[in-house]
Amino acid sequence: FPNMHIIMSVTGDEVVPVELTSFTAQASNGNVVLNWSTATETNNQGFEVQRNSGNGYVGAGFINGFGTTTEIKNYSFVDKNLETGNYTYRLKQIDLDGSFDYSNEVNVEILAPAEFSLAQNYPNPFNPSTKISFGLAVDSKVKINVYNLLGEQVALLLNSDMTAGNHNVTFDATHLNSGVYFYKLEATGNDGQNFTSTMKMILTK
Repeated sequence: FPNMHIIMSVTGDEVVPVELTSFTAQASNGNVVLNWSTATETNNQGFEVQRNSGNGYVGAGFINGFGTTTEIKNYSFVDKNLETGNYTYRLKQIDLDGSFDYSNEVNVEILAPAEFSLAQNYPNPFNPSTKISFGLAVDSKVKINVYNLLGEQVALLLNSDMTAGNHNVTFDATHLNSGVYFYKLEATGNDGQNFTSTMKMILTK
């Protein structure tokens, strides 16, 4: 691997690196799948996955390491429900003593969807908030309502003009009781297309 990145740790008289042999990113349906492998590890607490969407790096998640090992280890992390755009990722490898180093960066692009879509909320079941993701084929007027089992509207999450691409909105159900709810997306495209979709979600308190 031409971009092999070696992170050195000293143990007694011998030097055993946390040796990252590969690090890749792949976009799929609004998600980014990261995969990486190590050949050896010493005192490896784990990896913080960091994402940069243009405003600096922020933590996207943490994957525990294997401490000290000379076996090849494979890791995977999924960054879910991202909006259209370019993203850069890096790994912050952290030792048990708190020292750290960074991997090489990888870049990935989330493309605009070719069709309208409404995804299952994540997480589901949820408490007290969840993320609802949707895709717009063209610039559209978008409305998202939440209903209870009786068909009564309990929340209006969105009512605005949106650009084509992947979007998400957070639903905070702190004020609602446990139970089954439905969220309905209504989109009217600037080209005259109409799209409506309803999904079920479960609030568990």
